[in-house]
Amino acid sequence: MLYRAALIHYSTLKKTEKNSTPMMLSYPTKYKILYENNSLAIWTNLEIQDDIAGLNVTNNSLQSMEEARLPEGMVHLFLANNQFRVPLTGLLNSQENLSRVTLSGNPWDCDCGTINFKKWIISKPDVVQDANITKCGQNTKSAVFAEKALWSLTDIDLCPENIGLYVTLGLLVPCK
Repeated sequence: MLYRAALIHYSTLKKTEKNSTPMMLSYPTKYKILYENNSLAIWTNLEIQDDIAGLNVTNNSLQSMEEARLPEGMVHLFLANNQFRVPLTGLLNSQENLSRVTLSGNPWDCDCGTINFKKWIISKPDVVQDANITKCGQNTKSAVFAEKALWSLTDIDLCPENIGLYVTLGLLVPCK
């Protein structure tokens, strides 16, 4: 049954590339939906309405899921080994019940826009299963950070242009 869902999803996804009408898929309650190893590249105008336990899109070519409308209450979200560069912080923050997430194998951009994503990873050590191998991609603005674990970088590493803000705030903090 889960394999059939993957085939339905793939054909629906191909159709949505040509138009902007949202497609709504319906699955049995609390199933995990497996879309792994399908060569999916685009997730556009797709909404999953039913209460599902998890979503696995591992080993595809997805670049974005920010437009995805997923049901709240999922406990598993597997996003590893795709082409995500821009952090999915909005999507991750909308899923408060997550207990297992994978993010590695994506060429994540490591810049100012990555700070909240890094903080989310650090705040969920029991949830993010692959935090130590969730790394900056080769496309990172500073080659020094390519292949470094996201959680290990400081805010100044990710956004050195804000160093003036950090220094100013430091000067405003009164000493006791």
